[in-house]
Amino acid sequence: MAPHSFRQALAACLLVATACWVWAGDVAMNSINVNVELQRNGSAHITEVWDVQVGSDQVSELFNTYDTRYFGKIRDIAVSENGNAFTVDGYWNPDATAADKAQHCGLVVDAGIYQLCWGIGQKGHHRYTVRYTATMVVRPRNAEQVVLNLPLFVSSASLPTQMASATISHADGHLASDDIMELKVRGCARGGLDDGCIRLHSTRAMGSRDYIGVELTMAATAFDTLEAADFNTDITPEEMTSAMMRDQRPDAYQETMMNKVIDLYNQSPALFLLAVLAALIALFYLIKKIAIALL
Repeated sequence: MAPHSFRQALAACLLVATACWVWAGDVAMNSINVNVELQRNGSAHITEVWDVQVGSDQVSELFNTYDTRYFGKIRDIAVSENGNAFTVDGYWNPDATAADKAQHCGLVVDAGIYQLCWGIGQKGHHRYTVRYTATMVVRPRNAEQVVLNLPLFVSSASLPTQMASATISHADGHLASDDIMELKVRGCARGGLDDGCIRLHSTRAMGSRDYIGVELTMAATAFDTLEAADFNTDITPEEMTSAMMRDQRPDAYQETMMNKVIDLYNQSPALFLLAVLAALIALFYLIKKIAIALL
């Protein structure tokens, strides 16, 4: 092999080794499934199933963030794994050790943001089931119409998500097509009404601030005991995700260089390729200088 080719191969091996070392510290979301069961009073019983791969002992907890512009309160939280229910803490201590957080969950409330948190336990593959009730999810638009305007899941650079899906149903067993006046699917989602439920799924691996969401206008008669006040339904997609996945507590997630690289690729593949090319050229010249110095 010519010296030039050897140096190129060595550079490629160093790059791959570095990438593998960084990847080992990631928390990666394989998939999330969100099930929303709308109640006649406008609240919703929500179940999230998180399938994650944890590759580091440095991350002690997971969390999801909810913006109260889209609902009233979160209550009746529950987290479980493999049928084992976690203990619900009245106060969630973000500074507790990983051992103290294991098999525990809790809520953090700060300036209109709810964060539902739970301990990872240990690194490896996990499948968590997260349940809670969100009040005032459905709200009146006028005397005849009610609206559901909800981001169902928002991805982030520090938790790259491969696939997200959601199902929205009614406590009566189905959403009648006659009750649905308008359905808008938001974000990187596709889907619609299917057999009395709204079913959505992401169309690709999700980058930073990618989300799946829905805006649904329905007949008020489907929610005869509605508990809600009027609210602004003209929230833009940018506003919809502005506060989601924003952690008030430092170091809950450790954003790795690999996550930043993934985010760059999702946002601008061309810029990503240019950055990789520049890095390879710089590494090649560095190895060349080292080789010359050693001769």
